[in-house]
Amino acid sequence: MTKAVFKLALIANLLVALGFGPGLAATLDVDDVPAPAWSPVPFARPADFAAYMAQRHAWPREKIDALLVDYKANAQVIRLMEPPAQSFKRSWQSYRKRFIEPKRVAAGVNFWQENQDALDRASKRFGVPAYVIVGIIGVETIYGRNTGSFQVLDALATLSFDYPRRAAYFSKELEHFLLWTEEQGIDPKTIRGSFAGAIGLPQFMPGSIRRHAVDFDGDGSIDLGASKADAIGSVASFLKRHGWQSQSKQKTRVHLQLKPQQEASEEARKKILEAGWQPRLQKRDIEKAGLGFPKESKDRSDPQKKEKPKQQTREKSDQKDAAGAHAWAVFELPNADAQSTWIATDHNFWVITRYNQSPFYAMAVLELGEAVRDERRRQLAKPSEAATSAEVKTKNIATKTQSAESKAVGQAIPKDTKIKSADGKHDD
Repeated sequence: MTKAVFKLALIANLLVALGFGPGLAATLDVDDVPAPAWSPVPFARPADFAAYMAQRHAWPREKIDALLVDYKANAQVIRLMEPPAQSFKRSWQSYRKRFIEPKRVAAGVNFWQENQDALDRASKRFGVPAYVIVGIIGVETIYGRNTGSFQVLDALATLSFDYPRRAAYFSKELEHFLLWTEEQGIDPKTIRGSFAGAIGLPQFMPGSIRRHAVDFDGDGSIDLGASKADAIGSVASFLKRHGWQSQSKQKTRVHLQLKPQQEASEEARKKILEAGWQPRLQKRDIEKAGLGFPKESKDRSDPQKKEKPKQQTREKSDQKDAAGAHAWAVFELPNADAQSTWIATDHNFWVITRYNQSPFYAMAVLELGEAVRDERRRQLAKPSEAATSAEVKTKNIATKTQSAESKAVGQAIPKDTKIKSADGKHDD
């Protein structure tokens, strides 16, 4: 590699590290977040990586050599990383069915019930709703049931040295992984995770663990595999540090109606999509492209209890102009050969895509979280409904009994007999 090429690569990666690259997280608080490690160029072989770690972090080369002495590219990791065949037709509806299904929803209800305190604390501290946290952990690992069986060191090494398409990214994650295990006193060879090197219930990459994970159970360490509290707090921390807006009154997403009868060309919708993932569009711009907002403005994603009439009136007034007052992004979610699903999304939707850069993923997180929340509410309402029903039945029985007794007494007393009151006097 020439010096000029090396310098260009060095500058490019430095810009990415400083926040000028695509798909980068929102600005973080430099006071409490360590600067991410970064690698100037992809490494051809483990020896090159060992030389870099020795120069950058003063790691003895023999230490890296010992860890990677038996390195051999994992063919299964590479196969799983490959994009689908060009003939594959993406479908949001098919993707949705994988995650919003009864077993996963039931597991989510149990997870919420068992971790109510941690979810409440995380929501209060970071401002992220519990159902969003539950949705992410459910989509990622079915609440810890499937955290991955690949040796993380092996997976990250394979993707750093033998997967050129993403080598620059995964070599940074390999660096983070070794630094993290060194900091925590963990043997790198013992950590298991996904084929991409993601770890624990929330499937954090090593860089995210170092930047965003928190000790949320107060035991002095961060364990995303065994501590559900740490996983919950870390997911909320990640979203908050990427700009989650807890005070936003805007809907996270709205389903749009495609209006072919309107004179809107495909070119107009293409320009709408090219506006990007962050919300920049106004309602009028979206409607000009033949995409209509629903008439009903009630937010099904966060139903509230009945409010006083004045509150309802004010809420309806606010909702009437809500869609037009906010900025939106627009996504087209393909459904294979069927009609696409069109959605308008807010800033918090974009924040979820920082966790996994896919609108399919963000939609699945929201819909699973909402399904779990709604099922939990339904189950919690059952005892009160049963109690109310039993109370009504008891009152009915008591009323019938009292009526029967009164009737019997009336029949037993002659019509012309006077009845004594409680004080012994006759009632005239």
